[in-house]
Amino acid sequence: MTDATWLALTVVLTVVGAAVTWLVLKRRGSAPALRWAGITLLVPALYLTDALPLLVRIGSEIGTWATRLVLSPVVWSGVALGGVGVLLILAGGSLMARGRGLRAARPVDAVEGGSGGSARQVGAADPGRGARRPGGRGAPASPADRGSGRGSTGGSAGGSAGGDGGLDDDIEAILRKRGIT
Repeated sequence: MTDATWLALTVVLTVVGAAVTWLVLKRRGSAPALRWAGITLLVPALYLTDALPLLVRIGSEIGTWATRLVLSPVVWSGVALGGVGVLLILAGGSLMARGRGLRAARPVDAVEGGSGGSARQVGAADPGRGARRPGGRGAPASPADRGSGRGSTGGSAGGSAGGDGGLDDDIEAILRKRGIT
């Protein structure tokens, strides 16, 4: 289309928009008429910024794409593959949020390739913090801690961790007082 054609289209759409604005003003009031006046002014603004041909071209390309989408089995197979991919991503996230489908922590020696007889768990190097499951909930750091009922706040099975001055005993007392064991 030539510049004269775009100018004619702009003038026609602006006049139609002005007529609609006048009718809306008379029938429904000033607030809806202001909206229509704004819509009417967008058409010449698009023409003056050379965006009107761009929008027409974009609309044409969207129409061509939609026609290919509806009529092409190859495109539908791509849509199906995309849908399956999104479903797999969502299913994996859901399983991870539940703490399922994750590998258990291996002993440090197996990770480092050492042959020492230690059965320490990965993440249990800091006795004051205990190992944690990937879901963020605390888990016992070793079988000895599981038996002592200390959970993730417990240090070694023999007493408090380091120099916390009996902090574990205080915490246990508060938990017992509230009925949490």
